[in-house]
Amino acid sequence: DIPGANATGGTLTCSNTSVMLMGSGNGTFSWTGPNNFTSALQNPVVGAAGTYVLTVTGSNGCTSTAEAMVDQDDDIPGATATGGTLTCSNTSVMLIGSGNGTFSWTGPNNFTSALQNPVVGAAGTYVLTVTGSNGCTSSASTEVDLDDDTPGATATGGTLTCSTTSVMLMGTGNGTFSWTGPNNFTSALQNPVVGLSGTYVLTVTGSNGCTSTAEAMVDQDDDIPGANATGGTLTCSNTSVMLMGTGNGTFSWT
Repeated sequence: DIPGANATGGTLTCSNTSVMLMGSGNGTFSWTGPNNFTSALQNPVVGAAGTYVLTVTGSNGCTSTAEAMVDQDDDIPGATATGGTLTCSNTSVMLIGSGNGTFSWTGPNNFTSALQNPVVGAAGTYVLTVTGSNGCTSSASTEVDLDDDTPGATATGGTLTCSTTSVMLMGTGNGTFSWTGPNNFTSALQNPVVGLSGTYVLTVTGSNGCTSTAEAMVDQDDDIPGANATGGTLTCSNTSVMLMGTGNGTFSWT
């Protein structure tokens, strides 16, 4: 009678780096396999993929053989990661992760997450590790940038006088313009014209939502020039007199 050999293998993975070959039969056991593997155990433990052959030798000297396959599943789960840019108006971004397995993120300020697509609010490098069902891992990193450049507002005013009843405010900056001022003055022009003295505030808003402010003064110069006039007395002997004028400016008599 032949000893009826039977052999069963298994699958090696990144988390299971060895498998036990299962042999059965009525007799003594002898295994051979890859890399010159040999064993006289009934159920040896192996760590290499390939075909293993079990020979069972009965007490009558008859032999029986069986094969067992040990497969190798070391496919990586293919992680990819995408970040984004934080701005003054966008204070959080969603990290986008992909891969075949479970997700684990790490990042700045001891950030961790098991979500596939977590939302973050800090700039820096984020690392995604995807772990497949076979225990194999794949990693990918992505950057979250920070765009908080201010648009650099500057503002210039001027002086109102009795002859100059309006001035143009001059604004500069990289963005959109918004002025406020006396008597609830508002304007979205870069260089509005105003007719009231006081403090005007320019706010420039950049495309990233960041703002910059600057002030411009409009002064009022309405000091009068202080005219003073002195005459005299004409007589038969003094047929003319000099009028005396004082004041800060140009003179005109009538």
